[in-house]
Amino acid sequence: MTAAPLTEHAEWEAIYGLLLAILQRHGVHDPFGDGDFFLVDDDYGCVQLKIECMSAAALTPALVAEIQQLLGAFERAWEVIVALPSVDGREHGFAVTKGACVEHHG
Repeated sequence: MTAAPLTEHAEWEAIYGLLLAILQRHGVHDPFGDGDFFLVDDDYGCVQLKIECMSAAALTPALVAEIQQLLGAFERAWEVIVALPSVDGREHGFAVTKGACVEHHG
């Protein structure tokens, strides 16, 4: 008997927990801006999670690789938005998927 596929929300919860563990290996998770990262804990009903980085140095190639490996374990096209501190008032960051890491500016 094959297990039923996870619902999108159940996958979101699974990814959230695994992603939080990854972030804690790479720095301090703190929702008040006193650490390295904050993983937003709201599920907005899309295949996306968001990390707020307190410094651009927190987003390392090793961290991106771990995020991509995690996302590769799921069939849906999940995306992790990594928001970096603003530069001259402009928002910027990266969109990480299982196959890419693309810079974006706000």
